[in-house]
Amino acid sequence: MRAVVKMDESREKHIARLLNSVQAQNNNERSSCSKGSWWATENERNNVSPQLRQPASSEVKDHDWDSEYAAEENEAGTYLDQQLREEMQKKRTNYKYLEMQTFREKLPSYGMKEMIIKMINSNQVTVISGETGCGKTTQVTQFILDDHINRGKGSSCYIVCTQPRRISAISVAERVAAERGETCGRENSTGYQIRLESQMPRRQGSILYCTTGIVIQWLQSDPHLANVSHIVIDEIHERNLQSDVLMAIVKDLLTLRSDLKVILMSATLNAEKFSQYFENCPMLHIPGFTYPVKEYLLEDVIEMVRYMPKDSDRRPRWKKRFMQGRMIRPEKEQKEELYRERWPDFVRKLQTKYSQSTIEALETADDEKVDLDLIVELIRFIVLKGEDGAILVFLPGWDNISTLHDLLMSQVMFKSDKFIIIPLHSLMPTVNQKEVFKRPPPGVRKIVIATNIAETSITIDDVVHVIDGGKIKETHYDTQNNISTMTAEWVSHANAKQRKGRAGRVQPGHCYHLYNSLRDSLLDDYQLPEIVRMPLEELCLQIKILKLGGIGSFLSKLMDIPSREAICLAINHLMELNALDNHEELTPLGFHLARLPVEPHIGKMILFGALFCCLDPVLTIAASLSFKDPFVIPLGKEKMADARRKELSRNLKSDHLTVLNAFEGWEYAKWRGARAERDYCWENFLSSNTLKMLSNMKGQFAEHLLNAGFVSSRNPNDPKSNNNSNNEKLIKAVICAGLYPKVAKIRQSLSKKRKMVKVYTKSDGKVNIHPKSVNVEETEFHYSWLVYHLKMRTSSKRIALLPDVKTFMQGVSHLAPPVRAPAPLWDLTLVLRALQDPPFEPLGSVPLLWLTWKTTFLLAIASARRVSELSALSCKPPFLVFHHDRAVLCTIPSFLPKVVSDFHLNQEITIPTFCPSHSNPKEKALHTLDPVRALKFYLHRVQDFRKVDSLLVIPSGPHQGGAATKSSISRWIKQAIHRAYVARGRTPPARLTAHSTRGMSTSWAFRNQASAEQLCKAATWTSVHSFSKFYHFDTFAASDTRFGRRVLQAAVVTST
Repeated sequence: MRAVVKMDESREKHIARLLNSVQAQNNNERSSCSKGSWWATENERNNVSPQLRQPASSEVKDHDWDSEYAAEENEAGTYLDQQLREEMQKKRTNYKYLEMQTFREKLPSYGMKEMIIKMINSNQVTVISGETGCGKTTQVTQFILDDHINRGKGSSCYIVCTQPRRISAISVAERVAAERGETCGRENSTGYQIRLESQMPRRQGSILYCTTGIVIQWLQSDPHLANVSHIVIDEIHERNLQSDVLMAIVKDLLTLRSDLKVILMSATLNAEKFSQYFENCPMLHIPGFTYPVKEYLLEDVIEMVRYMPKDSDRRPRWKKRFMQGRMIRPEKEQKEELYRERWPDFVRKLQTKYSQSTIEALETADDEKVDLDLIVELIRFIVLKGEDGAILVFLPGWDNISTLHDLLMSQVMFKSDKFIIIPLHSLMPTVNQKEVFKRPPPGVRKIVIATNIAETSITIDDVVHVIDGGKIKETHYDTQNNISTMTAEWVSHANAKQRKGRAGRVQPGHCYHLYNSLRDSLLDDYQLPEIVRMPLEELCLQIKILKLGGIGSFLSKLMDIPSREAICLAINHLMELNALDNHEELTPLGFHLARLPVEPHIGKMILFGALFCCLDPVLTIAASLSFKDPFVIPLGKEKMADARRKELSRNLKSDHLTVLNAFEGWEYAKWRGARAERDYCWENFLSSNTLKMLSNMKGQFAEHLLNAGFVSSRNPNDPKSNNNSNNEKLIKAVICAGLYPKVAKIRQSLSKKRKMVKVYTKSDGKVNIHPKSVNVEETEFHYSWLVYHLKMRTSSKRIALLPDVKTFMQGVSHLAPPVRAPAPLWDLTLVLRALQDPPFEPLGSVPLLWLTWKTTFLLAIASARRVSELSALSCKPPFLVFHHDRAVLCTIPSFLPKVVSDFHLNQEITIPTFCPSHSNPKEKALHTLDPVRALKFYLHRVQDFRKVDSLLVIPSGPHQGGAATKSSISRWIKQAIHRAYVARGRTPPARLTAHSTRGMSTSWAFRNQASAEQLCKAATWTSVHSFSKFYHFDTFAASDTRFGRRVLQAAVVTST
């Protein structure tokens, strides 16, 4: 069905007239049908007035409403086609359009316009490669749209062009809109859509630039992309994970949609591989046009600048083991071995061309990092002796970018208004990034510091000088050790060529590569595809939610197939998380995790935040884990920044809560005004841009939760979803419930001379806390556990972002070097089914009198059912409560771990709390029974008592059974078991536990509103039958029917 289109007034009137005429015709037909109806005699039917046409019987019975609707729709489409053609004719008289048209005609791609159109129209898939600056990204989409409009088919054309980055989607869309004499969006022909921001074009006869992830999200609701006529996948040479997945999906989609056109565009000449992947589809290459660019290697730069590294940066080249602590692929290790072997010959060759100081600088340089001091000196050299024009610096990551920015701003030269220094990073707000494309006034030099985002995704026209740092950030995943490494790797030849191509756009340019000629000879031709070096958990969930088949079978369709080990590890992790069942199908939990645009553990945290009505703080923490924390560390102010971070932690010893405190302080400062916000960020070393991004992400998460039925408002601060947002311990419980089993064990030294803390994880043994953590220098922890989000291998194994937890780690066996495996995960499969049945009733509607913080983690792990279903859960163990002179057998929902989760819900008998009601004679009699008879009554009611392993006996006054001592409780239970089982020849339970309280009556507990902690202290242990050695949860309660059956509940860990 064609998408709904907003219509102008003239078109609405036209279609209204059309519909009126159709309705009048239908009325005439119905009138004629009534006069010649089926109950009239044959003579009556033959005597119908001649001016009313007698409808044929087939017309009456089988009126073709579909054809009529199609004709009506075609009429509307024809009108829109005509309107688009008239609009195009008007543009050709517009001065701005003609000015842009003159520029477009100079692009290499414009000269191949007819060839490109012919190839796309003649083939379902086309691969187009083009040199940097040829105009393929901006022109090919316009060629397609203009061709359809000129042929009167504009209404059937909706082009989607994917970009790997947010900034490129926006900048290209705005450029194309300007070339068409329009602005982005507002029902014009060009628009963009990225996460949290969009300017949508009209739905027909238009071009949409968007990030690749947006299209993959569309596939959840529109698996055939029904409204898309052309899909252009740009920058495929980068081989990012989402582009590879989208190509595999589109490849399967082509068999279902023969009308869909697919255009693959690459900035490099490796198009053959993509053509072979799509059944040898045709290829087209567009040559680029740039001015000549002179290249310099590291030895040339050092000689030219006469640079010598600082003493602190000098080190013997081979003294330190190469890439210590990093995971190195075998092929990389081989190249490094060749590099070491060839180094002596390389130095001898250098001696004939370069000075001794240059050779010494090369020999003592640290290859593992980018020399930012050298870049500063090179920029000074270019400014003082080089040609005019913008300078573009390529660095591997944000840390390098911010440090170089601070180094430049610390020098008097660059503080003047003759320089504009612009950091460019994909995570920066898009408003700041737009400054990159503006030409500075005469006499002002622009310096852009960027990551590889500026290689191909964007074009800065006025760049003359390019400084290639030679490094690029890459994440590699070690499947054997289950750890990721984020390192700055050497660029490939393809990267270096793209960086060189950024210069020489407006005049002859210069490119300075900061690696030597020996390193240049050993660079890889292309980067390793992201799909084979990244964890696959999030992708596996996407495969299942999009119903693309089995995980392994779909991944085998990719251009580069991940290793079997990586696939199996991802599936096993999702099964441990209870996101997948044993058949690799989504569980109810997995269903919702797949719909959240975050890593699965963070998604689970978000769901629990909604369930326990502490939504806003949990969304803040989740956003920071998905994006980054908002703290910045200016050069030279590291200690001050660390001190401020420590102050914001408020001695909570939690990085997660530190970020939460910083964000809440920023929100309050923002409420006070722009100046207060600016001062707050300055004083606390916070990035205002990052905080704004976190705020936007929270809104997006809340939108997903609203659509899934978890919350009733898209506002993260909605009071209904934040009843418990001030409960710090509850927030910690939710964090742990989401990130589990990412836990570490704290072992504190007992030495009197020096206090030391060692941290261990199950798979890695001893690890180090990240230097940025507020816990890095802590020597005293009140608890024995830390939960972490990220574990990275750098020079040492580090874990980052840690809250300390105590009760939340109950149920996990004690770890000690060597670390033993944790207890089995709690079974969420049975208790989370209700998640797929919205609307969901948050647990916040339950009175929190009994939902104390000690219960929270237990409840989070083992139960997430609707409130209305909590009372219907299996009610075990039974609770034998003595009240004055009667024994009351009562049950409440128990939230027990997997050791007792083998109960089948349909076999359970739920016994409500017995109250003084006399409606049931047995219940009335029960209040006067002695403990043995009361317990025997329960044993007869339950179907299989062998599965009952825990009882609670709460005395509250004199009763027929005598004093509730350990021996008496043991005697009562033994008698009851004997009467119910042994005397009847049945097998008694293999294990049974009893609890009692001392020094606290039920009435006293309710009169004084006893806390869970007080009840825990009052609990004592009595073992009736021996257990095997294990940890488990027991739930006990105090109940008094006179106070509205309120229940105080707590959880304790018991061991035998």
